[in-house]
Amino acid sequence: MRGSVRTSWRYRAVMIVLIFCAMVPAVTSAADTAEPVRGEVWREGLESDLRVEGLIVAYRPGTAMATGDVSAASAALPSPGGGVRLSVVEPLPLERMLVGVSPARLSKAELVRVMELIAADEGVRLVEPNLVFPPPGELGSTGTARPAAGARAPQLDDPNDPYYRDQWGIQRVAHTYVPQAWDLGVSGLNQTIAVVDTGYIRHPDIANQLWDRGRNFIRDARSSRVPAGPSDDAEDLGTWADRGYCGVDQYGDPVPSQKVPSSWHGSHVAGIAAAQANNALGIAGIAYRARILPVRVIGACGADGADIENGIVWAAGGPVPGGRVNAHPADVINLSLGGESACSPTMQAALDYAAGQGITVVIAAGNDNADSVDYSPANCAGPKIVVGALRADGTRWVDGLHQGSNWGAQVDVVAPGADIPSTVGLSDVGPLRDPWNFGVRNQTGTSMAAPHVAAVAALVRERYPQSTPLQVKERITVGAEAMQQPGNCWDMGVSICGSGLVRAWNSVQP
Repeated sequence: MRGSVRTSWRYRAVMIVLIFCAMVPAVTSAADTAEPVRGEVWREGLESDLRVEGLIVAYRPGTAMATGDVSAASAALPSPGGGVRLSVVEPLPLERMLVGVSPARLSKAELVRVMELIAADEGVRLVEPNLVFPPPGELGSTGTARPAAGARAPQLDDPNDPYYRDQWGIQRVAHTYVPQAWDLGVSGLNQTIAVVDTGYIRHPDIANQLWDRGRNFIRDARSSRVPAGPSDDAEDLGTWADRGYCGVDQYGDPVPSQKVPSSWHGSHVAGIAAAQANNALGIAGIAYRARILPVRVIGACGADGADIENGIVWAAGGPVPGGRVNAHPADVINLSLGGESACSPTMQAALDYAAGQGITVVIAAGNDNADSVDYSPANCAGPKIVVGALRADGTRWVDGLHQGSNWGAQVDVVAPGADIPSTVGLSDVGPLRDPWNFGVRNQTGTSMAAPHVAAVAALVRERYPQSTPLQVKERITVGAEAMQQPGNCWDMGVSICGSGLVRAWNSVQP
């Protein structure tokens, strides 16, 4: 009986080993015939009405393409057929390449087909359309441009800048408590605010605030008015454009639809944040001892995702192919740009990179009087601060059904954004060289609200230099003043203006 049992167990053991050995080749065979890993195709970007200029391809770590090898990336591109041709335009940061598509205007279905062909390569991680955000436009209440020197005498104990009294957003009665924060000894010292925008002009109220000439990342020579392309000079050469200057959109309509003047948008934003104070000229910046890092990504024809990625990563001190090393990485990055779209993977990656470097990113909510959840980069994830705009009467800025401060759960705080005076050129075209071509003008929008908060972030970082982006955000949101009810910052008892009006003094308190 015992012998039979031992024989039976030996037999079973042998059979188990034989069965296992027989299975091993079968498993190996299945692995050998497995489908290659495909990259992701980001189709959401094609659901917007934004123009597409080529494709952005992200590669898997460890591949030659991920290191910026253009030859390897070119060799990996498929031949789509149907008259469509692909070519590598340039390497991008964060293991990406910009790929050109010819002809430039393809149907959405054809673009998806091409993206899927590219994504079939096992070295590709993701393919997305390179979306083009429109340039910032005029929003009506821009006021009359005035010479920078001005003529108004300052009040006692105020900065001696002639237009300081017009800066309603930072007066003691505006409840932003900026002068009270100054009284605590904070003014942005040792802080760098990167303004990723249209670039700088040689305005005397911001010229001494610039670290250097920054960098221009606009590849499109027509949009930038720089024939040689990207360069180590972010000077704003103007965004004026005649009707149709930028071609046509996907519907065949001219872009722009009518003649537009230059906005000098980047310099207006920079002045709000950090114009020189007490120089008897122009206005006073909120963080008037901070330095400005100009980064040019918006031209006459807008700003595309690849250029914005370059600008954010470079501002954060990261390496950008073909560009010089940024000697003055930002402490705060201001993004007064964007458009109606989902947050692209490339935009998210750039913001994640900046946050990983400990940099606070402040973003304008948008100007369509719509839910900011549909607007990029406001709808991206992470510890960024999204800012809506207020009028002087304390209500959310609204100017018609489809014009006004965006709102919703994405908005963290609101700040003054209507009729805000700041530094501009007095000419509609550029470049600007003559001293009398610089002045002050009121502009309106969340683009103007954002630099108020970027400057407050610089004040917070000056006082608490070890703060993380999340800690800076918490100080600003917790220190904000809740908006008055009832009002247009509330919807069924829920705030659509975040924590409320930014308060500089509260934010820098222990």
